[in-house]
Amino acid sequence: ISRDDLSHVERMYDDNETPSRFLFSGALHDMIFPIVERDGHNTAGIYWVRLEVRDAKGGIELVRSRAAFEPGKQDLAGILWADPVVLARGAFDISFGYLPPSANASWDLAWPMHNQLPRQVRIDVVEKGSRAVTMPPVIVVLRVGAELNCVLDEAQLCSLNSNGARSEEHTSELQS
Repeated sequence: ISRDDLSHVERMYDDNETPSRFLFSGALHDMIFPIVERDGHNTAGIYWVRLEVRDAKGGIELVRSRAAFEPGKQDLAGILWADPVVLARGAFDISFGYLPPSANASWDLAWPMHNQLPRQVRIDVVEKGSRAVTMPPVIVVLRVGAELNCVLDEAQLCSLNSNGARSEEHTSELQS
């Protein structure tokens, strides 16, 4: 489930009128992003997805939750999460890593860049005490070549015009 979700991350902005950041939040044990779920799986279309590692009896659990995406409401702290599904539970630790799009990049434990999306996301599973690798890392390439604005009639808001980056210069150009 998490691999499928991550392969469908959408390039969406906080505000289509004056975009300043992509809607993606990544930390060591928590990741939030928008996806468009496939027909037949939903009625709302665009959803927020949250992958969260949290404490549970006897260890931890990886939980996937979702919430309907409401345009204009991008306060991640205010999202009302629903439909929790436990994807994994046990006496191990799960963490996320993020690979920037630059060629000589290394993995980060958090995603601080609001003007770009990570090129890849890694999910690591290790034993709780010894930190020994339990399984090879799951690495997912984000297929985020273009945001929704690139296929709509809003090409001036398409980040493909700036090599996929949401930069201050590009934002200023769009506003003028």
